Amino acid sequence: MRVGKGVFMPADVHAQQRLKDKNFRMGEVVGVQVRRMREYWYHKMVHAFGDLVAQNIDDFAGMNAHEVLKRLQVEGLIGCTCIPLRTETGERVDYYVPRSLAYDEMDQAEFEEVYGAFCQLVVERYWPSLEPEQVAVLAEIMGDYIG
Repeated sequence: MRVGKGVFMPADVHAQQRLKDKNFRMGEVVGVQVRRMREYWYHKMVHAFGDLVAQNIDDFAGMNAHEVLKRLQVEGLIGCTCIPLRTETGERVDYYVPRSLAYDEMDQAEFEEVYGAFCQLVVERYWPSLEPEQVAVLAEIMGDYIG
């Protein structure tokens, strides 16, 4: 959110879409936690990366940036928490839960590590003609383009 005169407003199209997805009604009272965000440009770029993947890799067609990021987290076990479970037969299985990329859940250093792992995974599995750094540059350009 961006601070206006006495109000908070969506900071970009991704924030607008996330609010829209919540199906809030005009005048509805909701609870929020207010905190300063970490480096905005990096958050914007990782979502531009998600859009880049959705728009250019057929396996992600129709997904939004957030869905792309969560899927990549699980596929690459990137920024995930492992929960060991036992089946009814006693067999151990690992269940991976993608951790939140939100500002208050992941510090900048870990966020940068996760983003680098996203770029590496996309190159290894989906876009082998590029290097991870090239994917990051494309996402940065796309982030500049979309606002």
